Amino acid sequence: MPRGIRVLPGLIAVVGVCSWTFHMAATAPTAALDSLSILVFILVAVTVLVHWRWGIRWALAWLAAPGFVVFAAVVDLALFAGAGSTLGGYLPALLALVGFGVAARGATGRVLLSAAGVFAVSLTLRTVDGPLCGSVPVGTHFLWHCLNAVVLFLVGYAALLSVPARAGR
Repeated sequence: MPRGIRVLPGLIAVVGVCSWTFHMAATAPTAALDSLSILVFILVAVTVLVHWRWGIRWALAWLAAPGFVVFAAVVDLALFAGAGSTLGGYLPALLALVGFGVAARGATGRVLLSAAGVFAVSLTLRTVDGPLCGSVPVGTHFLWHCLNAVVLFLVGYAALLSVPARAGR
């Protein structure tokens, strides 16, 4: 299996550990690690998908990472400037999943669109967790984490589907 694909499960584990650490000791450093681990996964996954799905050389595929950062900043500024809410900054990731799913087509596209659907439900549960806290004591935040684990798996699976058979799956 190619190296670009092999790194994704490790990054999923890092996201899990960083999230767990933040929830066990909610400090500024653990919050930063939680967010940074998710961002690193997104940037690597975007790069891996661009490389394998569309056959873009690695040197150029890595430009997708800063491209995503610019895209995310533009989306957040355009939609939420002055609103004080960015849906945790996750709306750009949802839009990117939909965009990549549509662009990828085939099995990879279907898996990415499925990931987008799961992520939309996950983001909704995260958003309503606070308002529902009084009436649903257990909350919905744990579902955010469970569904995001599914999303990360699906993104990794989509990346794997993008690797041509000749590349040594």
